[in-house]
Amino acid sequence: NISSLITSGKLKGLLDARDTVIPDQLKALDKLAAGLVTEVNQQHRQGYGLDGSTGQDFFSPLTVSATIPSTNAGTTSVSASAIAAPRLLTMHDYEVQFSAGSAYTLVDATSGVNVKGNYVGTAITVPLTVVAATADKLKAVVDGTTSGDLTLTPGTYTGAQLATELQTRINADATLVAAGKTVAVTFDPTNSKLIVTSNSTATTSAVTFAAPGAGSDARASLGLSAGTATATSGTFTSPQTFILDGVQVTVNGTPTAGDKLKVNAYNNSAQAMAVALTNTDKVAASASQAGLPSDNTNALALVALQSKSLVGLGNTTFTGAYSATATSLGVSANGADRDLKAQQALHDQLQVFRSEVSGVSMDEELVNLMKYQRSFEAASRLVTLTDEMLQTFMGFKK
Repeated sequence: NISSLITSGKLKGLLDARDTVIPDQLKALDKLAAGLVTEVNQQHRQGYGLDGSTGQDFFSPLTVSATIPSTNAGTTSVSASAIAAPRLLTMHDYEVQFSAGSAYTLVDATSGVNVKGNYVGTAITVPLTVVAATADKLKAVVDGTTSGDLTLTPGTYTGAQLATELQTRINADATLVAAGKTVAVTFDPTNSKLIVTSNSTATTSAVTFAAPGAGSDARASLGLSAGTATATSGTFTSPQTFILDGVQVTVNGTPTAGDKLKVNAYNNSAQAMAVALTNTDKVAASASQAGLPSDNTNALALVALQSKSLVGLGNTTFTGAYSATATSLGVSANGADRDLKAQQALHDQLQVFRSEVSGVSMDEELVNLMKYQRSFEAASRLVTLTDEMLQTFMGFKK
């Protein structure tokens, strides 16, 4: 690879375009496409089609991109990958970084901070009714600190309401409050799961659940007994599953210190973007299975996505993200044009300087040529006169 040896000229410009400008623009376009696919699918799954179908993706779902750098010395590989929680996707780049003794740390390479420890539950059926408030309990273990027994308020909950109730109970626990430990709880409607995430990015960040000290264990009914817990750091045991802001990968093999695994959920999304539905009766325009006339509530919700600020797009809208991408490309193109004009002006100026020092003046050369011609003619005339004089002298002798 001789790219580092080329520091200027047209070839350098082409290399920069190949290695920096084009990849950056493609990444921005991929993130925009991935955000569009994620948001539209989540909203579309909540509606109903003319045939009564629901829970259908409008676009083909995203796929996980996992890259193992060629510089890795270990034998790590990815045996499985999936989008575990679309609601949590940020369209960031992540790294599983390995150090001595098979220790690992999960890093958000885009923001530069550690990935927060989390617990992704198993699927539950909602609405869910909590009836035995004094008996059904559980404990939350946040960043190594175990709460007291947590009891949910009786009632019937939607997924979002259940997430709010659980978050309230965990964050109000006296033991966790004293230790400064808090969580964020989200319900992912795509997979009907509760996701509990620590609010800490320290290497101790982690969330798990334990049986209560008394009463019935509520973990199973909440999907929090057989889920996947991902700690920010720990000791790697093959095979091990990590969930990084909704992106799930299962890693096998034996890593060595300095190895890493790169993961994201947006790579090639623009190229792979395609409509998944083949039957128009499954387009979920209605918000009710009852099939009420003129019910386009979910279709309007899909349209409203254009003005929704999305975390995965840098807290901007689809229009804002597209405008930013187009603007960035325009700025790059305009900057390249300005640089070209500046270099051309410099080139022209140097050409003038060179001409002033070593250039040829046609007028001056013509004058010199005429001088040389007159000198030559004079010399020729001198030779002729000398010859004539010699002939005359020889004639005198005769």
